[in-house]
Amino acid sequence: SILNLLVQDLQKEDKFYHMEVHSDSTVEELKCLIAIESTIEPERQILTYKQIVLKDYNKKLVQHYGIQHNDMINLQITNLN
Repeated sequence: SILNLLVQDLQKEDKFYHMEVHSDSTVEELKCLIAIESTIEPERQILTYKQIVLKDYNKKLVQHYGIQHNDMINLQITNLN
């Protein structure tokens, strides 16, 4: 099934990305989709859901993190050293 997710860019509070992902998508796949929409490289994205950092690239969004249809994900951007 398809999940609609709302990704909020915390650097620009009024900036949201509407993402459609498959229910068995991984964190890495979501980051790649966000990169297409936002031009922010996946390795610079810090995604959080209910204050948990989605850092395991190969973990599934629904199965591992419990993310549901219409949930909100927060996006922060880190500068790579």
